[in-house]
Amino acid sequence: MSYTRKHLATVEGYVPGEQPAEGGFIKLNTNENPYPPSPRVFEAIQQVTPERMRKYPDPLYRRLSAKIAQVYGVKQEQVFIGNGSDEVLSLLVRTFVDPDEKVVYTYPSYVLYETLARLNAVGCEAVELDENFDLPKRAFSAGGKLLFVGNPNNPTGRGIPADTMGRLCRSFPGLVATDEAYADFSNSSCVSLLRDCQNLMILRTFSKSFSLASIRVGFALAREELVADLMRMKDSYNVNLLSQLAAEAALSDLEHMRANVLKIVRTRTLLISGLAALGFVVYPSESNFVLAKYPNGSARPLYEELKRRKILVRYFPLRRLEDCLRITVGTDGEVDALLKELRDILKK
Repeated sequence: MSYTRKHLATVEGYVPGEQPAEGGFIKLNTNENPYPPSPRVFEAIQQVTPERMRKYPDPLYRRLSAKIAQVYGVKQEQVFIGNGSDEVLSLLVRTFVDPDEKVVYTYPSYVLYETLARLNAVGCEAVELDENFDLPKRAFSAGGKLLFVGNPNNPTGRGIPADTMGRLCRSFPGLVATDEAYADFSNSSCVSLLRDCQNLMILRTFSKSFSLASIRVGFALAREELVADLMRMKDSYNVNLLSQLAAEAALSDLEHMRANVLKIVRTRTLLISGLAALGFVVYPSESNFVLAKYPNGSARPLYEELKRRKILVRYFPLRRLEDCLRITVGTDGEVDALLKELRDILKK
């Protein structure tokens, strides 16, 4: 398999040889938000004139970065914006890690961290999460140029308290990139640490809580010097006009986003209790998905049978995850349908 296909294999929802899910499927495998974005997003896009469309977008995305700075309480110079947070992750490796240096990441976590290290021919080291998928003591003695930490972590759903992240930043000799893609579904964030932790970079995305996975906008918050380094490495027009306008509009309607998050958190509780009643071990989640351990061995047959019944969940054929399913929190109706099918499957 080429590096390109290996990279594709890390993409959420991509399965080699499988067609995209359409018509009749309940899609609980890619952690998308089941609710639509703010109506202001569509209003902003519809106001784009042909004259604006024919021109290049602002390469410095000044309006959007100003809005992000206002919402998150940082300076505009502390904001970097990418074509999805995946682009930011890629730029971090390319910008800050030399061939004789290494990327460190927790395991299990977002598989793209390791993939990016290997694609860029730099060293990589996995720090094993403990038996509860919490950060181990080993993480505080690890050495490297760049440390990736999902917070909350994907696929485990576990969060890390801000004070623990502060200790981690003080102990790690290089740059600490905490991936907060799911932070809006959690009770904590590390934005408050930026003032004191000079080696901290926080990554966020519009794909999850803001219901804008298709527009591909992610951003990083960090000290000005780190952002300036990323700006020198990025493509000229890496964020298109429609994406900039959509993201800015979404940030102008935080109440809409928070209302959607609240519905998802409530449904998450129902999903966890429903899976537990069926005998699954469900790990505590601070995200818009749950990781459920099947007590009777490999979870692949369950995944396959659910797919046959037109319900998609995520199965990872990876060490420590072979007996688990990662399930996105959908609507109440979608979760009810999933639990109904699981009951039917498990009683046979």
